[in-house]
Amino acid sequence: MRLERHQSNGLQIAEFLENHPRVTEVNYPGLESFPQYELGKQQMNGYTGMMTFKLATANLEKIKAFVNALELFQIGVSWGGHESLVYVPADKLFKRA
Repeated sequence: MRLERHQSNGLQIAEFLENHPRVTEVNYPGLESFPQYELGKQQMNGYTGMMTFKLATANLEKIKAFVNALELFQIGVSWGGHESLVYVPADKLFKRA
């Protein structure tokens, strides 16, 4: 029951983000827009609550403000707990010499 709710909530969040004007990309296997959606339907009988998405900005201050404004998610780098976590790979925002 817990995992059914986990995947149901994940899909609802992914659909919301996919239609949000400040989000440019959502990677979630339960979305029809996911490149391997059809393969996933053949191989899986459910999905997860984990996903990635890109905000429509690369401005680090705006990204920090977004993450810090979240009320139900904690900043984290380990997926081993039961908490709802968010992780920002900030190193990807900077060009390397």
